[in-house]
Amino acid sequence: MARPPEERGVTHSAGARDRLLPVLPALLLFIGLFIGLFTPSDVRPVAFLATGMVSAASLLSLWGTVLTGVGACVILFGLMVHFNALRDATAYSELATVAAIAVFAVFLNRLLSRRTRQLVQVRSVAETAQLAVLHPVPRHLGHVTLESVYLAAAAEARIGGDLYEAIRTPHGVRLLIGDVRGKGLLAIQAAASLLSAFREAAHDAPDLPHLARRLETSISRRASQYPGVPGSEIAERFITALLAEIPDDEPVVRTVTCGHPPPLLLHRGEVRELQAAAPSPSASARGAARRPTSSSNISTAT
Repeated sequence: MARPPEERGVTHSAGARDRLLPVLPALLLFIGLFIGLFTPSDVRPVAFLATGMVSAASLLSLWGTVLTGVGACVILFGLMVHFNALRDATAYSELATVAAIAVFAVFLNRLLSRRTRQLVQVRSVAETAQLAVLHPVPRHLGHVTLESVYLAAAAEARIGGDLYEAIRTPHGVRLLIGDVRGKGLLAIQAAASLLSAFREAAHDAPDLPHLARRLETSISRRASQYPGVPGSEIAERFITALLAEIPDDEPVVRTVTCGHPPPLLLHRGEVRELQAAAPSPSASARGAARRPTSSSNISTAT
């Protein structure tokens, strides 16, 4: 599935920046060499050489960091030879400082590499868990063609408090789009509970209002197993949801909304908002009285 244009632009910029970053240590060493050769003697290059070595620790491999450290020491020693400063105690003090920073950069590189490997392992486990909650939307379900894109607000996350699912059932294709109040593991837990209930009930619920009531019953039953104290996130969480049904034999889309923003219809280059006649309240994790839910029928005939 193609990325949105704005996401492709961000990805391209980030890729170009990532390709340029490894050049930074060498650039800093070159600046240090330039300062040492073409500026007054009281302007010292040590700061740029040290910055280049420390940046190499976070941007380059182990051997890249080692070579950067060796290069910094060679540059400084070469400047000492060039300016006949081999008997200058201050120059040797600077050389010792640069050598010490080079050793520190190697240890820092090893530490960062170990942390990076741990992060990759944790991210792999998290992505597996996330994909277990939100299944990829199939390209085709019956006669319905689907396109989807989801961008979680949290950095490096593939899912957040939002949820979606598309299932082919004996009644046609049924869709769920929802949003859980809150964030973090509690929101993901609530989303997983609703998705599990939808995948089970979508096949045999006779209509969308009945399906919505089944989902609310499941949410209330699930929440009752985790009685939070008043004011806690568990006690107050609720889910807004939009249910849609596309029958195989009718040119309509039936929808039921429970506090969720209305769907948008793109038709012949125009986008319009589809308002339900009587939207239902959001599904509450505290439990709620059973209420009739009205549905909207949207004609898809051209």
